Amino acid sequence: MKTFLLAIIFVLSTAPLSAREGGGWSGNGGGFHQASDNIWFLGSAKINYCIERAADYPLKQQELSSLVKKGLKSWKDFFKKYDLLENKITGGFGHPRMNGLSFSDSINRGLNFNFSEVNCTGEEPLKFFFGVQNKIIETYRRLHHEHPYGLAIRKEYDHQKFNNSGLVWISNFSPVKDKISHTLLHELGHIFGMKHNSVFVMDQDMALMLSKKARIKSEFLGKVESDAWVYRFQKDRPLILTSRRGRRERDQRANSRCADITFAPNKLLPRAFHRAFGFSKRDCHRVTLTLTGTSGIFRKGQKLFDLLITELKSGKVVTLKGSFRASKGARPEFQGPGLFTSYKSLMRPGKSSWHRLTLDKELPDAPLTGVFNYGGIQLASKMTSYKGTVLEVFLPGSARWWTLKTIFNQ
Repeated sequence: MKTFLLAIIFVLSTAPLSAREGGGWSGNGGGFHQASDNIWFLGSAKINYCIERAADYPLKQQELSSLVKKGLKSWKDFFKKYDLLENKITGGFGHPRMNGLSFSDSINRGLNFNFSEVNCTGEEPLKFFFGVQNKIIETYRRLHHEHPYGLAIRKEYDHQKFNNSGLVWISNFSPVKDKISHTLLHELGHIFGMKHNSVFVMDQDMALMLSKKARIKSEFLGKVESDAWVYRFQKDRPLILTSRRGRRERDQRANSRCADITFAPNKLLPRAFHRAFGFSKRDCHRVTLTLTGTSGIFRKGQKLFDLLITELKSGKVVTLKGSFRASKGARPEFQGPGLFTSYKSLMRPGKSSWHRLTLDKELPDAPLTGVFNYGGIQLASKMTSYKGTVLEVFLPGSARWWTLKTIFNQ
């Protein structure tokens, strides 16, 4: 289900994967805790991997082989979509200070997708275990407070070669192929340096959708992104917002008072909106947020949004125009796959220091602050990110915030 992060090196010298394989193993974070989310494989060297399956696992060997290949392709397509596939770790940032660092050997590196499946011999740098048990896996399972559906475990990070041996384990928790695929995709995300809650498949609470008694239903199992929980805003692509804490319960379809489940009863709208826009209390509404344009760069950049409130029965549409900038305060961290390691300074020859640099050279979409306008009405607003986009609109008449969120399991 998730990768176990360690702040210290946890050495399991007495629990080798095989008689030929030793060394200290750690839960995706040996050494510096800042390196816990480092990309496992950088560069272009071939990465051999093998698959080992327990005899009672519900999927056959060929099905598992196809799932791994499909998972790797899904992540490759995702990184290509956001222009991260060809990016390198150093350089390319919008601020000169960020571009004054280089790898110690002056060789820049990016994501490595040169994977090749082979038969298991014990020498492969990457191994996939489906239902298989060994001492390392048992140890990490005992360290969890709950039974995990999956683990991604690698050796202490290699800051010289940037190729790190490790394993992915998927438990025999379900016969449902989509649930197995989703868990595998989550663990692959850790291999590529994706943090929890960075995108839909990396949800740290995905057990809510995968357990036998799951309270939450999603139509996007086996997908990196859902329609509502995306990595970044995309121009002219609306996101549906809800005031129901961003979660749709399993039985909501049957109980909804609105014919379209993307709509909600108008009683959930603030009273001020009923007065200002003449919404009917007996109708339903849908709220969408759409990025319509951008201007400027780095922290001085501006993002333009449309906030649409659409009534289901009447067809009425109210459009609020918004302008937002990066929130002032602490410098935001760059998101996406990255590498915390020692870099040499290009400005001060002979000097080196530890930093985390990322493939994503743009500032994250949130936090943002701005104003929505409608005629003479101005509504101060702010956007943050937690399992999707969170929008808070200040209602001056009632001196409170109207909080909306993307439906992360839509």
